[in-house]
Amino acid sequence: MQAPNFLKLLKRLLAKKARTSQEYAILNVAISQNYVRQDIGTVSETIHPEQGGRVEYRATWWNAVCPHNVVLPPGTRVRVLEMVNITLVVEPILPDNSASKSSKAA
Repeated sequence: MQAPNFLKLLKRLLAKKARTSQEYAILNVAISQNYVRQDIGTVSETIHPEQGGRVEYRATWWNAVCPHNVVLPPGTRVRVLEMVNITLVVEPILPDNSASKSSKAA
């Protein structure tokens, strides 16, 4: 389904009060694929490689895992890549080094 058509369908479904199970399934896909993507959270309990931790995301705490071989300590800002059941898949947001590069070039 093309994005503009999908957005029109999503708006129609959100406006309805009674929904069918198929419409709920479409809304779940919209939330997990488009709504959650690129959102930002903060690690609240350390995430170790191949182990889960906790992330504060949208004023609630979620179980989270990171597909990269890194340790994410509390306070690390992360990007939410997807939601698998009730677990967020996250990756660290790398700091923008463009300011330090430009100061070195001067």
